[in-house]
Amino acid sequence: MSSPSVAEPAGQSGTQSKLHPLTIPRALKRWLREPLVHFLLIVVSLDELRQMDLYFVSQWHRQPTVEEFNAMVEDKVREEVLYREALAIYSSSISMRGARSRK
Repeated sequence: MSSPSVAEPAGQSGTQSKLHPLTIPRALKRWLREPLVHFLLIVVSLDELRQMDLYFVSQWHRQPTVEEFNAMVEDKVREEVLYREALAIYSSSISMRGARSRK
């Protein structure tokens, strides 16, 4: 049993169902609006981890404990989630204002 493909090469037709080209972007947009997805997609780079470590050492003149470092990473992720949520709210308010002005 073969799994359905999203796209087939040009000129080839098969019995497999094709997805409408706008189906995936709409579904993706819907998923990207979910806060949980934002949280799961947040990646803290090695450079950011190094910067957090250097900042801690410059402030406290010692290496952070595991608990302190984990707390810094959690704070960074929390800040990123809040930032992204603020952008989403701002973007939706701009869209609503634009829709009202066109009426």
